[in-house]
Amino acid sequence: MSSIPLSDVSGSKKNRSVEYMGALQYLKVLWSAGLFANIEMAATFPRDWGKSRRISNLILGIPVCLFVLVLVYLLLIKRPEFKGANEAEYRKLATEAYEAGEYETAQLFFRRIAEDVGNVDARYGYARCVEKTMGREFAVTHMQDLAWGKDSDRDLRPHFWLTEYYGNQAEGEQNSGEVKRHLEQILKVDPENYSAGVSWANLLLAEGNVRAATEQLALLSDDYPQLLLRLAMLYEQQGADVQLRRTVEKGIEQFSALVRDAPGDVELHAILAQFLVKDNRFAEALKRLDKFQDQIAEEDRDEYTELVVRCLLAWYGSLKSQPSALPQRIELAQQMVSLNPSHPGVLVALAELSVEDEHLEDSVSTQVLQQALANGTAPEMVHFVLGSAAYRRSDLKAAERHWDLAFAKSGKLTPLLLNNLAMVYAEQAEPDLDHALELANQAVEVVPQLAEFRDTRGQIHAKRGDWKSAILDLQIVVRHFPNRKQVLELLAKAYEELGDNDVAAAYRRRVELIDSVEAGVDPQIP
Repeated sequence: MSSIPLSDVSGSKKNRSVEYMGALQYLKVLWSAGLFANIEMAATFPRDWGKSRRISNLILGIPVCLFVLVLVYLLLIKRPEFKGANEAEYRKLATEAYEAGEYETAQLFFRRIAEDVGNVDARYGYARCVEKTMGREFAVTHMQDLAWGKDSDRDLRPHFWLTEYYGNQAEGEQNSGEVKRHLEQILKVDPENYSAGVSWANLLLAEGNVRAATEQLALLSDDYPQLLLRLAMLYEQQGADVQLRRTVEKGIEQFSALVRDAPGDVELHAILAQFLVKDNRFAEALKRLDKFQDQIAEEDRDEYTELVVRCLLAWYGSLKSQPSALPQRIELAQQMVSLNPSHPGVLVALAELSVEDEHLEDSVSTQVLQQALANGTAPEMVHFVLGSAAYRRSDLKAAERHWDLAFAKSGKLTPLLLNNLAMVYAEQAEPDLDHALELANQAVEVVPQLAEFRDTRGQIHAKRGDWKSAILDLQIVVRHFPNRKQVLELLAKAYEELGDNDVAAAYRRRVELIDSVEAGVDPQIP
């Protein structure tokens, strides 16, 4: 049974029988059907008759009243008998009724237990029955009563139920606040609760608080190794190289042991392969995945192919800074094309290669790219890459055409394209810093909490010599990525330019500390 709180079912009248409550519930249904209008008319007959002597009310009301009484009697004789039963028997009957889908009967049993002993578990069961018989909206009040009652620390199920309920509602500040409130209570009672901890981390990520989300997942990762891969990705995103390396090493160690214990578990091999990719052991990762390709179920085939393509893309990306590795990158691109020629990452790689190597014009890979461009299926980043290449070679018409297509296709990625385009204008041989700042401002305006966009704008401010504005953006970046040396060095320079040498020296000491840790040398802390 999942957990959900209902209203206080103990009630103020302990002597109310289950039969009475069942009849009352049924009468409420009749009221909603409009029958009580006639009953009320019959009940008020003496007063009205004394005033107006309209016998028609009596004639109409008495038959309806008799009809309702008969229905109530039939209802009562079908209600379960509680006499002589104890709590354990009630609980058994309630559970059996709930599992059989007889929620109204289960609701009566749970209510009787709660009335007799104030049982929190029974109240929760009653609330779940209300959810089934009347809907989730009617169960919310009961669950809130259970969640924040005097026994709220004893049972976390209502908090979980309410977290799910508000989390599935339309996005809004109120619903987000309710989710936070219940998750905080769960973690207060059980700090290492996996479900609540992961949900809390997701909430922090949605708010752009990457650092706090990382800390939350790190707290859980010792007991739940499946979180290590996600933790590694967050460290990578923040530029925390030391923590990334330690997490990857830990993941490889733990999942290698798990694979030895369960050599036929394909999922474990897939996770281990992803850790190997993070450790730049690409060939080993692909070999491990290839070994189990015949065991992949047909319904999982697309997911498996996606994983292999991501491994190849990571390998391809690691070679970008090596001009001599161009032939190997071309070979990797051809492998990716054979697996999924329409993959957005693959098409972006082909666009990059087409810019770098003119000899690709007649290759199958280039034909795939040209076909995607011709039929309009090329993703926005392909047009962005080709537009940037055209801009660098001063082909402004081609650049404008590709960038227009990129913006037209971008949708949710428009801020990313604005940010990347701002970087292009700022970093070219003859930078157009005014236009770069304009684009960066647009990106930050759409997603103000994203540190990466603040990083871009902060660098542009620095290039323009606007050191105060640069500091405002770069300090936000440091809160999310405290080990990003490039940002720390730029902050040191900014404060130095403003004449605050003490703060500049403090940032430079942080850079030296990071260098010492990365080099494996004990840092000298003054």
